[in-house]
Amino acid sequence: PSSSQPSVYKNLNLRQIKTLQSMKEDLHFNVRSYAKSYKVCTMTAYRDLNHLHQEGYLLRIGSGRATVYMPNKEDSFFKDLLQPRIRRKKNE
Repeated sequence: PSSSQPSVYKNLNLRQIKTLQSMKEDLHFNVRSYAKSYKVCTMTAYRDLNHLHQEGYLLRIGSGRATVYMPNKEDSFFKDLLQPRIRRKKNE
């Protein structure tokens, strides 16, 4: 990550950062969709998503091929990310 990236990203690779930033639009990933999106093998996709889960950014739901990773909305990163969207809706 560049020095302009918040320190919250310090233990993440570029794919993981892009994933977190895109999750306000796309609400979930599974290993296959992540691998396809970033053109990586499924094991790399699993490791990236699992790391985000272990860091507390993502919730892991299901098991095996049916596993889905979703934003942990209790994490401060997603609270901050989603906050502007919530404010706009209240003002409309």
